[in-house]
Amino acid sequence: MMVADVLVWVGALFLVGLVGFFVMAAVLVGRFLGFAFRALFGGSPAERPSTAAARPRRRVCPHARCGHVNPSTAQYCGRCGRQLRATRDVDAHG
Repeated sequence: MMVADVLVWVGALFLVGLVGFFVMAAVLVGRFLGFAFRALFGGSPAERPSTAAARPRRRVCPHARCGHVNPSTAQYCGRCGRQLRATRDVDAHG
């Protein structure tokens, strides 16, 4: 009787694990398909940010030898310490 009870519990745990595996596999496939769909077709126009809002403004150091790109809230250069005056739009790569 004892062996039968253990086998029932092992079988039940196996089934719970199997169901959990298939649920997680379905979630991962669904997320992958959603990512692929958004990458291929883009989101709806309401979901897409405008290009100006997508690029955060950066402040570039005015010194010719530095040229470090700083966050938009910076008042002084993070590399050389000079005061930042002019702002211009640049991407993350300069």
